[in-house]
Amino acid sequence: MNLRPTVAIITLLIGGAAAMAQAPPTAKGDRVEILNADRWDFDQHVAPGAQRLIGHVRFKQADALMRCDSAYLYQDQRVEAFGDVGIQQGDTLEITGDRLTYSGQERTATITGHVRLSDPGMVLTSEALQYDMRGRRADYDNGARIVSARDGKTRSGRHGAYRASERRFMFSGDVRIEHPDRTS
Repeated sequence: MNLRPTVAIITLLIGGAAAMAQAPPTAKGDRVEILNADRWDFDQHVAPGAQRLIGHVRFKQADALMRCDSAYLYQDQRVEAFGDVGIQQGDTLEITGDRLTYSGQERTATITGHVRLSDPGMVLTSEALQYDMRGRRADYDNGARIVSARDGKTRSGRHGAYRASERRFMFSGDVRIEHPDRTS
């Protein structure tokens, strides 16, 4: 029995499923691109409508690179990522955490669990934050701590935002500023 036609048909079916699983882009950079995954599964019982990516997973959309240990990529360009999650935007901004929920259509991310946002001269830590990639703005509502490498100040507050393009912070709710010489 000749298996070559059967193998070719299976390969075409799998390739077609992979092509259909990612929604067609409407403009350059709109689609979440898969750059790498050690394993790529299509299991409709585990994650209906999603591709399951496992091991050294890397994505790209426009100027943002994302990485994680495993993820689900849905047809509507949503990503749920788990373990050693990271986002790098441009040359300077990096966000890491334990879990990422990303909307490729909106270009917004929610990062949770041991979140760390670093940009030149500062590091922000929190348990959760939302990041708008188009507006380059991070928001948090559950407390954060920002440490400046330039002046040694530590700022903390319950609510706040960071505008990456301006390198500017806004704080509210239980704001505290600590300087090596004094606390206010």
